[in-house]
Amino acid sequence: MTALVTISDAEAPQGVRLPTESDVTIYPESLNNGRGVYAPSALDLADELSGTGVVARPWHELADCEISSEREPVTAAILSVVLGIVSSAGWEAIKRVLRRRSRDDRVSLTIGWRDGTAERWIRVDGPADAVAEAIDRLPR
Repeated sequence: MTALVTISDAEAPQGVRLPTESDVTIYPESLNNGRGVYAPSALDLADELSGTGVVARPWHELADCEISSEREPVTAAILSVVLGIVSSAGWEAIKRVLRRRSRDDRVSLTIGWRDGTAERWIRVDGPADAVAEAIDRLPR
């Protein structure tokens, strides 16, 4: 049986662009007086990705980051994050990290990348391993 993965078009985070200084950029879930508010799982993901050898960091400098203390509902995805991916190494790293997760881990990723000269943004939801397979088939 094939795991259900949904892919839909998404909007870019307001006021940001895809940087070229890192392989993967993690965007905040919100802003608080100009400081990026990040879920703990988003910053953990940055560490996991960095462990694969890519440059992965939050949109804001660490001194300008706040950690969200809000608890998500139990039914929410284990990992829900907005990513900008600008290199082949970044794509491979995110797939590798997703494939390491439990089959029961649900993820919700909003991903942006350059498609030629334009930016493209999508949202992908489903089990981590199936999401890894789905993003492997994306045209880029």
